[in-house]
Amino acid sequence: MDKKNKILIAALELFGKNGYFNTTVESISRKSGVAKGTVYWYFKDKKELFLSAINYTLNNCNLKILDEISSVDSPELKLKKYIETFFKLMNNNYSKMKFFMINNFNSKQELINFTKNLDIKIILKRFEILSDIIEEGKKMKVFKDYNSEILTLMISGLINFEITRSIFMEKKIDKKRIDFIEENVLKILSKE
Repeated sequence: MDKKNKILIAALELFGKNGYFNTTVESISRKSGVAKGTVYWYFKDKKELFLSAINYTLNNCNLKILDEISSVDSPELKLKKYIETFFKLMNNNYSKMKFFMINNFNSKQELINFTKNLDIKIILKRFEILSDIIEEGKKMKVFKDYNSEILTLMISGLINFEITRSIFMEKKIDKKRIDFIEENVLKILSKE
């Protein structure tokens, strides 16, 4: 693993455990096993490192989803894999996500400013993956001919709501709930 990835992984762990304000570049340097100057070689400051770590995570999530959906053929199974993988990744990183969402922003404005600095191409890629699944289902005539953009936003919104609800209710999303969501999303989309 190269030094930049080591730094990003250490940063994610420490930001997730301690929050942004209680994590130092020095602690990230120690955790990653690289010199502090090397951290600054790759990232101009802690804020850039924080945003890069989040973008790194979002991109890896997209890659994992693409990998999982490539293992199945039908649009229905791809949609199920998309939803299942998303929740699996969330559940595997539940404590970090919870801590991150609750402890890293002191105000609504900080959250808005943060989201403006994320790599929009990575976020849009997740929508594109879902939209492509829906389009494939429409072409194969297994999904209803609804507007793909609206469906993508609805499904993404449902997933984001479930993640937020899970974090604030302090309860991971269990298999039964994931199956319920998949079943009902497919029921809405399916022509049968």
